[in-house]
Amino acid sequence: SPFFSEESPERTGMVHYTLRGLVDHHGSSLDGGHYTAQCRHVETDQWFMYDDDRVSPVEKPAFGSSTYMLFLERA
Repeated sequence: SPFFSEESPERTGMVHYTLRGLVDHHGSSLDGGHYTAQCRHVETDQWFMYDDDRVSPVEKPAFGSSTYMLFLERA
């Protein structure tokens, strides 16, 4: 709640979010490096890793120091 404005309904803690995806940046700077994504399938809730031309199923998303962005869906 400290991150929401006084007018926000999220401030009460009664709103829930579902993690739908995340992006990782691998490399030494934002000007260079490599990006990958992990996304949850809308219908099956199965997680997939996207890395250039490869798509692989994963058991669950992996967070780490390379995690760059999160994509949340308001439930």
